[in-house]
Amino acid sequence: MTSAIGGNRKENGQRIATPLFGYNGFTERLKACWKVNSKILIFSGSPNDFDRNDGIVNCLRESFPMSGLSISFMEICDNRNEELIEKIDEMDVIILFGGHVPTQNSFFHKISLKEKLAVYNGIIVAVSAGSMNCAETVYAGPESEGEALDPNY
Repeated sequence: MTSAIGGNRKENGQRIATPLFGYNGFTERLKACWKVNSKILIFSGSPNDFDRNDGIVNCLRESFPMSGLSISFMEICDNRNEELIEKIDEMDVIILFGGHVPTQNSFFHKISLKEKLAVYNGIIVAVSAGSMNCAETVYAGPESEGEALDPNY
């Protein structure tokens, strides 16, 4: 679990692919258990923000090979293609990406991700909100207007 994995930076409003972060041996640890030509399925932290999701995937398709991690498949599961959850057993790597914690949590419940991950046997990388949504109890500070006043937040 991590707060960020790198793989992109914004330049003039555009996402630019960069290598993954090497902090705390992150990339080296991945390399130690990485299968050649891994299949990666990313679960969105913003399941309705298709432009953001596509930008993330496009950068990471370049970032992983830049970091010495070969891939044969990479896709993001969001509200366009929830059925990708059924391919989870075919994947070598699952990435739970960051975003708005409650929104992502609702999406994870909707697609029954917790139940699928309970029997998954591969690498799981959780980023930011994805890490928080792996925990049983989390304090997620309000991010959107009105959340602090919402008794259901």
